[in-house]
Amino acid sequence: SGYVFVGNRDDIAPGKPVTVRLMGKPVTVFGRDSDFWAREMGCKHQGADLSASPISGDVVTCSRHGWQYDLTTGKCLNHDSPPLRTHHVAVDGDAVFVALFPGDPPPE
Repeated sequence: SGYVFVGNRDDIAPGKPVTVRLMGKPVTVFGRDSDFWAREMGCKHQGADLSASPISGDVVTCSRHGWQYDLTTGKCLNHDSPPLRTHHVAVDGDAVFVALFPGDPPPE
């Protein structure tokens, strides 16, 4: 289970998410205070790239058909849909890394 460097803590501030492509999919890393989380940003409806869609607070609205997701939980807010998949984020000093594949964090 590999990780890739996505930026320094200061690069991923509130309102300044960082998107990388992992295994062909957009994954966006969000930061708030000392918390970081990452979501696979493909809409569950037709796979539209949510990283290019408008974000208001913690909610992204798919530009294609208006599906909305809570970015803190990944949950779809207006349809019965699977949540956006989560990628584990690791922080080492000021460096922020995201797991190549979605899933639970590795055991300590």
